[in-house]
Amino acid sequence: MDKPESRETFDADPQLLAIAQKAIHHVPPIQLGSRKAELTVGGNGISGPVFLDNRQYRQWAFRVWKADCLDMESTAIAQVCWANRTPFLIVRSLSDLAGGQEGINDADRTERPVSRHASLVLREILRRLPAHR
Repeated sequence: MDKPESRETFDADPQLLAIAQKAIHHVPPIQLGSRKAELTVGGNGISGPVFLDNRQYRQWAFRVWKADCLDMESTAIAQVCWANRTPFLIVRSLSDLAGGQEGINDADRTERPVSRHASLVLREILRRLPAHR
């Protein structure tokens, strides 16, 4: 880059999003207790400086940024890919609804099965990538 550029967002690669959209139809559903986990493609993810377990902050992030998820890493990955002109797609598994529970965070119980399920999603995406990209 010749000069700094200010950006509020980094868009995932449209081709990778399309591949992911097709891939999720080949991933078996996951049941967590009485809940069936959703698989979605697209949306608005934002990054923050802390593990988020606060209902009011989560609601504020959605109201202000339309944030479907908030994590601590994805924006850094997106920024590096953008700066290096490398297409990217962020695959996230959300093991809880930040602050959406009473008592102990569900992430303690759901993190392992949700992480395993995310690896199935990633595997299906990788299977559908063109040989030469």
